[in-house]
Amino acid sequence: MQNSTFFQTQLSRISQSGGLGTLVYLGAGKAGPDTVKACLNSGAEHILLTEADPERAAALRPACIAAGVQLREAAVADEAGERPFHIFNIRSLSSCCRPDGLEKVFPGLRQTDTVQVKAEPVTSLLDMPERTGPGCNLLAIDCPGQEAEILRQLQASGLLSKFQHLYLSLPAAPLYEGSEPMAEILQRLHTAGWRLRHTENQDPDFPACFLEQEPLVLQVADLEKKLAATGAAQQASELRSAELEAKAGHQAQAREQAVAERDSARAEAAELTAKVAEQDAETARQAQALEQAVAERDSARAEAAELAAKVADQDAEAARQAQALEQAVAERDSARAEAAALAAKAADQDAEAARQAQALEQAAAREAEARKAQQNLAVALRLQSQREADLKELQARYSALLERQEAQDDLLQRTKACLAYLVDEAPSEEAGLVLAEAAAAPARLKEGQST
Repeated sequence: MQNSTFFQTQLSRISQSGGLGTLVYLGAGKAGPDTVKACLNSGAEHILLTEADPERAAALRPACIAAGVQLREAAVADEAGERPFHIFNIRSLSSCCRPDGLEKVFPGLRQTDTVQVKAEPVTSLLDMPERTGPGCNLLAIDCPGQEAEILRQLQASGLLSKFQHLYLSLPAAPLYEGSEPMAEILQRLHTAGWRLRHTENQDPDFPACFLEQEPLVLQVADLEKKLAATGAAQQASELRSAELEAKAGHQAQAREQAVAERDSARAEAAELTAKVAEQDAETARQAQALEQAVAERDSARAEAAELAAKVADQDAEAARQAQALEQAVAERDSARAEAAALAAKAADQDAEAARQAQALEQAAAREAEARKAQQNLAVALRLQSQREADLKELQARYSALLERQEAQDDLLQRTKACLAYLVDEAPSEEAGLVLAEAAAAPARLKEGQST
């Protein structure tokens, strides 16, 4: 690809010659950081850079933000929206256009990715200011395969005429779908008043061209168009004059013929007037007959409508009666079914009543048995209460007998102690105590018996 030094040299020359008012670079990321730096330092009053490749746009963004320069991350298209961007292993050849012959120039070329990028028409993408400074304007286009499309949009919108300098980096031959040969593009620009000033052929497959607009060429072209239009108008005027003279002679002859035709027409008109009067009378008669026929037709229609309404009412009445009959039959059948159901239900109720009566009798018998059982239970409870009272009495007697037996056992022990006292010459102190207690035992025994 061509060295960016060529563009920088031309940019420096323009800046030194009179300064830049507006600098627009479409596809600035492809030119490299040195070219972008030269654009940012060009001193132009209005700088606009565009780049469709997301990776190259991201690399440009910090420098543009730092310089306060507008960067539009979008591709050029006929309508706003999105379009595919084809990325190749040679990044500088990436484009919105598919390759068509590019593989022959670069045999190792291959597509590595396709991304959807924002796209806008060039009229909204450029966003040119209404007024620019005293300097000239420069437009650079470095969008592979889109050069012809961009130039057509610029010429159609009139934006191309706002620039005095044009830089193009484009393939010498069509290498993308929809692209055009460089010679045709330069010829179209030459016709539009642009003159090729410098060419850089370091890369013969992708040369760079620098063009300048020649206002005098455009003015001469406009004057030639105006002169041609004036000559054509003069020739047309002469032809018109000859036609008018010939027409005047024809008009005199035509006037005489017109007088004769007028007299003939008057006579024919009188004849036609009489014929028209007869036709008017016939028309009036036919109109009267038509009115009468219309009145009779309207009367017949009204009568037919009345009969149709009557028939419709009869049909409705018949339908209503048929519906009522169907409803009555349905109600009768429903009543019969309901009567049969009621009869079956009554039979079921009679059977249920008989079953309930039998159940009541059985319940009464069970109730009598229950009452008898309750009576027997009451007698048993009374007997049990009496037995419990007897048991308590026996328990009390048994406790008293035990106490008496214990007292008797104690008395027996004491008696044995007394006998031993009487037999022993030297009784012990314990025997004395026993005798004392034995003397008091009868009194305790009497108290126990009394209790």
